Amino acid sequence: LAVQSSNGSFSDEDRKQYTAEFGSLIKELDHVADTTNYNNIKLLDQTATGAATQVSIQASDKANDLINIDLFNAKGLS
Repeated sequence: LAVQSSNGSFSDEDRKQYTAEFGSLIKELDHVADTTNYNNIKLLDQTATGAATQVSIQASDKANDLINIDLFNAKGLS
C-alpha cells in the first residue's frame, strides 16, 4: 500500500483512502493476534507472562521427529 500510495499519479484523496485501509488492516491484525489460539496458547500475542515461544508437533511415530513452530508477537506491528 505504501508503494502504491507514493505513486505520483494518485491524488491526496487516494492517499487518504490508502491510509484508512492500512489502519483497518492493522486493527484486523491486532484482532487476529488477540483471538488466534491453539490449545489455549495465543499464537500471535506473546505479551502474556509465561507465554509459549514455540509449539512442537510430532510429525511421525518417532519421538524425535518434530516440527517446531516459533511464535512471535504480532501485536503492535504498526
